[in-house]
Amino acid sequence: MKRSPLVIPGGDSSTMDLIDLMGVEPLTRDEYIRTNWMGDYDPENFPTELEDDLPVQFRRATLLETPPVSETIQ
Repeated sequence: MKRSPLVIPGGDSSTMDLIDLMGVEPLTRDEYIRTNWMGDYDPENFPTELEDDLPVQFRRATLLETPPVSETIQ
Protein backbone atom coordinates (compact mmCIF):
# COMPACT_ATOMS: atom_id res chain seq x y z
CA MET A 1 0.00 0.00 0.00
CA LYS A 2 1.53 3.28 -1.06
CA ARG A 3 1.41 6.00 1.56
CA SER A 4 1.09 9.55 0.39
CA PRO A 5 4.26 11.65 0.51
CA LEU A 6 2.11 14.55 1.75
CA VAL A 7 0.10 12.88 4.49
CA ILE A 8 0.51 12.74 8.23
CA PRO A 9 -1.92 10.27 9.84
CA GLY A 10 -5.03 12.06 11.01
CA GLY A 11 -4.81 14.80 8.40
CA ASP A 12 -2.28 17.27 7.14
CA SER A 13 -2.64 20.89 6.16
CA SER A 14 -0.04 20.75 3.36
CA THR A 15 -2.50 19.06 1.00
CA MET A 16 -5.26 21.45 2.00
CA ASP A 17 -2.88 24.37 1.38
CA LEU A 18 -2.00 22.99 -2.06
CA ILE A 19 -5.65 22.51 -2.99
CA ASP A 20 -6.43 26.03 -1.81
CA LEU A 21 -3.53 27.40 -3.87
CA MET A 22 -4.82 25.54 -6.93
CA GLY A 23 -8.27 27.04 -6.39
CA VAL A 24 -10.12 23.72 -6.37
CA GLU A 25 -13.78 24.32 -5.52
CA PRO A 26 -15.71 22.64 -4.08
CA LEU A 27 -13.27 20.70 -1.97
CA THR A 28 -14.48 17.11 -2.03
CA ARG A 29 -13.19 13.77 -0.79
CA ASP A 30 -12.43 12.79 -4.40
CA GLU A 31 -10.38 15.94 -5.05
CA TYR A 32 -8.49 15.49 -1.79
CA ILE A 33 -7.59 11.88 -2.65
CA ARG A 34 -6.56 12.76 -6.22
CA THR A 35 -4.33 15.61 -5.01
CA ASN A 36 -2.87 13.98 -1.91
CA TRP A 37 -1.98 10.71 -3.62
CA MET A 38 -1.15 12.39 -6.95
CA GLY A 39 -3.46 10.12 -8.93
CA ASP A 40 -2.16 6.83 -7.47
CA TYR A 41 -5.61 5.87 -6.17
CA ASP A 42 -9.07 6.03 -7.69
CA PRO A 43 -11.33 7.75 -5.14
CA GLU A 44 -14.11 5.22 -5.86
CA ASN A 45 -11.81 2.31 -4.90
CA PHE A 46 -9.76 4.00 -2.18
CA PRO A 47 -8.15 1.41 0.14
CA THR A 48 -9.86 1.19 3.52
CA GLU A 49 -6.43 0.73 5.14
CA LEU A 50 -5.62 4.36 4.27
CA GLU A 51 -8.85 5.91 5.60
CA ASP A 52 -7.10 6.97 8.83
CA ASP A 53 -4.67 9.03 6.73
CA LEU A 54 -7.53 11.23 5.53
CA PRO A 55 -8.65 14.32 7.43
CA VAL A 56 -11.70 13.47 9.52
CA GLN A 57 -14.13 15.31 7.23
CA PHE A 58 -13.15 13.09 4.26
CA ARG A 59 -13.22 9.69 5.95
CA ARG A 60 -15.95 7.45 4.60
CA ALA A 61 -17.19 6.57 8.10
CA THR A 62 -17.62 10.26 8.92
CA LEU A 63 -19.49 10.89 5.68
CA LEU A 64 -21.83 7.95 6.24
CA GLU A 65 -22.50 8.56 9.93
CA THR A 66 -23.12 12.31 9.84
CA PRO A 67 -26.82 12.93 10.43
CA PRO A 68 -28.67 15.33 8.15
CA VAL A 69 -29.20 18.87 9.40
CA SER A 70 -32.93 18.53 8.92
CA GLU A 71 -35.40 15.71 8.28
CA THR A 72 -37.04 17.67 5.48
CA ILE A 73 -35.54 18.49 2.11
CA GLN A 74 -35.26 22.21 1.59
